[in-house]
Amino acid sequence: MSSDDFWELSNLVARYAELLNLGQIEALGALFEHGRISSSNIADVHVGPAAVTEMYRRSVVFPEKVPDTLLFTSNLQFRIDGDEASGKACFMAVHQAEAGVVPVLAGRYHDEFRKIDGRWWFHHRHMLPDLVGDLSTHLHEPLEGV
Repeated sequence: MSSDDFWELSNLVARYAELLNLGQIEALGALFEHGRISSSNIADVHVGPAAVTEMYRRSVVFPEKVPDTLLFTSNLQFRIDGDEASGKACFMAVHQAEAGVVPVLAGRYHDEFRKIDGRWWFHHRHMLPDLVGDLSTHLHEPLEGV
């Protein structure tokens, strides 16, 4: 494992959060050119950029002023083996509400990555929401099974 691989994976995870925060879901979807995303509370698996983009378009409320919700990722752990890697991280989303900034969702990511033509990509991101607050102004529909 090189330190370059660690930093490239860290930047990929951070870029995902940045793009979601800014509502740039087409660019976020492009991070899954060779991958898929799933969640412990949803049976569907979204494969490829178009499906990931559409999932976020259907589920997340993006108001005129973005960001109104910020996603933070922490506790990064990576295991790198050649051109494959796995990772774990924690996430928390905070939302601008009338009462101020409030946490609305926290959980974990379990990730698999692949290095293709010298670049790291998401191969599989599995989201595990653990703590759920008031998501009524953040998501179009409530999370199931949480």
